[in-house]
Amino acid sequence: MKILYVFNHPAFYKISFLNELGKHCDLTVMIERKKARDRNVMFYQTNTKYSFSLQYLSGINIGTENHLSLGIINHLKRHQYDFIIMNGYATFTEMLTINYLKRHQIPFILMINGGIINHQESKFKRRLKTKYISSATYYLSPTVTSNEYLVYYGAKKDHIIQYPYSSLSESQYFTSTASALEKETIKQEFMLDKDRKVIVSVAQFIERKNNLLFINLAEQFPHVTFVLVGEGPEKRKYLRIIAKKRLTNLIIKDFMPHSSLLRLLRGSDLLFAPSSKDIYGHTILEGLYNNIWVLASSHINAAREFKNNPNLHIFNENSEIAGKIAKLLGSTPLNNDVSLLDYSFEKAARTVFKRLEELKR
Repeated sequence: MKILYVFNHPAFYKISFLNELGKHCDLTVMIERKKARDRNVMFYQTNTKYSFSLQYLSGINIGTENHLSLGIINHLKRHQYDFIIMNGYATFTEMLTINYLKRHQIPFILMINGGIINHQESKFKRRLKTKYISSATYYLSPTVTSNEYLVYYGAKKDHIIQYPYSSLSESQYFTSTASALEKETIKQEFMLDKDRKVIVSVAQFIERKNNLLFINLAEQFPHVTFVLVGEGPEKRKYLRIIAKKRLTNLIIKDFMPHSSLLRLLRGSDLLFAPSSKDIYGHTILEGLYNNIWVLASSHINAAREFKNNPNLHIFNENSEIAGKIAKLLGSTPLNNDVSLLDYSFEKAARTVFKRLEELKR
């Protein structure tokens, strides 16, 4: 089976998923740009041995993530595939390509990482989204909420294929919480007080991630270590607030490699995810894989996806948070069951390939 896969920039979890998918088929991957402007270079660190043919498009990078190129169209004029998967529809390159595919009646699959319906957007923006989303023949969607998003913008419900989205490999899964000794060792590695509980939040330092809520919580739990991991334009604001409130129990750590982040989560007691809007939310699954408590906003798609996991707790109102944290820190998470392994690179690749085989028949 020959597959062409197009996406914007080589996020490590996409490359890892494609490495698994490439084991099952003849896979060509075309990437629009080498990095998004607002992403740390460590976000792109992956194994350089690929199981697929990789091509970077020549073109013009515009803004944070946009791109303009006719490279995919020129490639399609010379090559044929059993399936074309567009992992996006919003860049100029993607829109030009979808226009070409539609004009030449070439079927394609639109794959999304998530989606949130915006009822406040302009009529023009909604029409534009509807035009490109509805052009696909089939859809690969990671969550029930994402399905609703696709249908809202013109997708046929019975053409949506569910797949298990992930930023993790099966080898990164833990069945139980870390021992006291393991936690102490990890805390020492990250220069954290070994005798204190640790709450971690991982996010870009931007408004919609709601990091100020995390910072304010540190004031309510002075004997707990709060660790905020990330980077972004709001960092100076956070540092001013921390200094003003003299929050000695709150530490900001710079963006770190994914392996280091998972190690930090393994040694922590709770992952806090307060985002006011997230089309997916990778850290939810990363916390659950490490068998720690996860307390997440109901506005995060992954929180809804894993709402039945006993180690995940969801808050709807800010007034609930302090009570939930106090209760969770006083108890131990339940041991993981194997159902979480359904959300891995390996399972995602096997699922996508199986569904494509079914479509080909």
